[in-house]
Amino acid sequence: MKRLAIIILALLVLGPGCATADMVPTWALTGLDTRRQPEGNVLVLDSPRNWRILSGALDAEVGREYKGLPPPGSIDTWTEFWRTTFERMYSGQEHPERYFAFVVQLRRSLDLPDLPRFQLET
Repeated sequence: MKRLAIIILALLVLGPGCATADMVPTWALTGLDTRRQPEGNVLVLDSPRNWRILSGALDAEVGREYKGLPPPGSIDTWTEFWRTTFERMYSGQEHPERYFAFVVQLRRSLDLPDLPRFQLET
């Protein structure tokens, strides 16, 4: 389960279509429900299955933040982690606002500070 959470986190941070010529795209490794858009981009669908997987991964990251652990990878702050995560979600995920609201609600329930309003580049 921890490995799946890491893969999903990579999807959220690196983006749904990240790949080089000799790599399998991250989204393909996660088994998420996706659809190729007419312009060729891959869209992560807001399916019940994806909701279970992605909300679980987001829940785990909020839990890490609550415990005072550092954000994953080379990201310095949790604010930057969430900004990057939300930016990737808005650029490659169906109904990203649902996932954003989930994170905001969960963080508030744990009395974590509110996140700033991000100017998301999609």
